[in-house]
Amino acid sequence: MRDEDIARSAHGTRYVERLFTQEEQDYVDSHPYTAQRFLAGRFSAREAVVKLLDLDDAAAPWIDIVLEGIRPVSVSLNGAVSAKALSLGIGEILLSIDYGRSTVIAVAAADARKELVADESARQVT
Repeated sequence: MRDEDIARSAHGTRYVERLFTQEEQDYVDSHPYTAQRFLAGRFSAREAVVKLLDLDDAAAPWIDIVLEGIRPVSVSLNGAVSAKALSLGIGEILLSIDYGRSTVIAVAAADARKELVADESARQVT
């Protein structure tokens, strides 16, 4: 049984839906051999952004941290997460994910030098 299936059976689909976008879930379903590594990287990346923004990780809307691409991975924010970044003067979040044999590490850095780019309807930071 895959780790993703174990997580789904132990915590239900709510757990997976809370942490990963539908696109990420679809990717995992179509790439079973790299799914564990992919999800670990995505989780680690979101956790790095949560810590960067000093969000309460229990209450943070994790899927409002949108990760796009594989290499490189870009970050865009929605909702309350975007509002928090804007309030901190963050114009861009730079992200690095590194995969070891049995570990994944992600580092998120804020770039306040870039002009803030926000879609007023979505309150999105890119």
